[in-house]
Amino acid sequence: MKPTPSPHPDPPRVAGRSKTQSQESKTLGQKLWDSHVVRTAPGEPDLLYVDLHLVHEVTSPQAFEGLRLAGRHVRRPDLTLATMDHNVPTRGGARAADELSRKQMDVLA
Repeated sequence: MKPTPSPHPDPPRVAGRSKTQSQESKTLGQKLWDSHVVRTAPGEPDLLYVDLHLVHEVTSPQAFEGLRLAGRHVRRPDLTLATMDHNVPTRGGARAADELSRKQMDVLA
């Protein structure tokens, strides 16, 4: 059985990036990090390629408002996944507790 190809484009690679550890001795987190590094420089944080953007209902309104005020937009909405948990009623058939919660649920749906 052939593996299913990833729907995400390959992240850009850093030319000539040296490997100090073999892939076998790295943790899954290290492998994921290394496969998404776009740029690395001494004394600076790594620049990473983000291939899936997870947004959450609690911090998303402020983040999207910041983008709007800066005249920016979400670069890849097709690679953005929103999650809702605080505003969603836990009892089936129940309505949102208030208008703001209902609006957030409608926007993220």
